[in-house]
Amino acid sequence: MESKSINNSNLPLISVIIPCFNYAHFLPLTLNSLLNQSYQNWEGIIVDDGSTDNTRQIAEQYIQKDIRFKYFYQTNQGLSAARNTGVSCSIGEYIQFLDADDLLETNKLKFQIEFLQLNSDIDVVYGRVRYFDLIYPDKILIKEEYKVSGFSGGGKSLVKELVCSNITAVHAPILRKKIFLKVKTFDVNFKSLEDWDFWWRCSFQGINFQYLPAEQTDALYRVHTSSMSKDKWKMHYAELQLREKMGKHLHDPELLKLNLSILKRIKKSLSRYAWNDSIQGKSIQGSDKFKTLFRHYNQIQFLINSELVKHMPKRLVILFYYLTHSHALVKLITNKLKGDTLAIK
Repeated sequence: MESKSINNSNLPLISVIIPCFNYAHFLPLTLNSLLNQSYQNWEGIIVDDGSTDNTRQIAEQYIQKDIRFKYFYQTNQGLSAARNTGVSCSIGEYIQFLDADDLLETNKLKFQIEFLQLNSDIDVVYGRVRYFDLIYPDKILIKEEYKVSGFSGGGKSLVKELVCSNITAVHAPILRKKIFLKVKTFDVNFKSLEDWDFWWRCSFQGINFQYLPAEQTDALYRVHTSSMSKDKWKMHYAELQLREKMGKHLHDPELLKLNLSILKRIKKSLSRYAWNDSIQGKSIQGSDKFKTLFRHYNQIQFLINSELVKHMPKRLVILFYYLTHSHALVKLITNKLKGDTLAIK
């Protein structure tokens, strides 16, 4: 194949970070969406996070096709680490994240980069996010289903917005690379919602966001069975960890109260997921979820004080024991129950 040279080299370079783990079957369509961009001065950094499929072969085909693609391999470390590797290997003035199963509409890079070039006070510009179908990528499922906040600004207003919810998907914005000097890297301790954590840390570093929707500039998010957003347990548990982290840095009484109230609801949801798995015969899944919660909370006082335990039939205390193999837990729950206590030796 004939290689292309980089066009419009007088324009700023955008580094497009493409982490990939066993998504070789999605990767060509994703890379093609980059090739089809109306803005051409980009580098496509494919970070293979220890894939066991033919990701390397697909990447090498595209490198032969276009010299703007680059390939980096690392042992499996997770999505956050892969994005961090991509940023460290990038040479562009701007950063665009693009997961290996997602797409960008044709004018996204051009429209957003032109805005940033004309507005030096803005650090992050983002637009709409839409879902598209697994099998039929031309089919947009529900327009505007992804909850993009439409927030513009920074400082305390941004902090408040992020306490309420995440504001956008990770591939919706273009970012100035220099913000990584302030915000540092993605937190590898987060296996999901790492983008929300990153925006959260941006809010404390004076980073300014601008929402700027336009035709043919949307970020497209693929919906499929392995999408992390489909796993409610994982997403709620990640939000639990994130909100506990938030609570350590919130000083505004109103925001602290809001965060705590949401955190309380998340705790109840997590205990409910574990409980539902247990009573529906999914004893292994329920046991694993309970154990995760027990490790996270010392003596899991939140569960013992929950509505679930207050109205728990005594016979189900035994189920807790078999699910968790925790004699100490059963004693705590038993003592909390009203009426007769169940002696367990």
